[in-house]
Amino acid sequence: MEVYKITNLCKTYKKGSVIANKDINLTIKEGEIFGLLGPNEAGKTTLVKQMVGLLKPTKGSIKFYDQEVSSNPEVVTHFIGYMTQRIGTLGDLRVHVR
Repeated sequence: MEVYKITNLCKTYKKGSVIANKDINLTIKEGEIFGLLGPNEAGKTTLVKQMVGLLKPTKGSIKFYDQEVSSNPEVVTHFIGYMTQRIGTLGDLRVHVR
């Protein structure tokens, strides 16, 4: 069964003058281990943010268990955890005692 099916995915910024990713086609099936490698500014973070529903694609489709992520991003949040690459994120958390 396909977990992710990504078809002709593109993301551009600044009215199309900056291309973050272009025509990505990818299928991830249940049980597969997936890694994403590439140089700085290759579009890895943009792709992951699109996969978890934080960014809408400029063009193309991302399906998570046959459900379109851009129109139903909350479906991903029940199955996928995403931690940003920003250092110190855990240091921003505060405990509140009632």
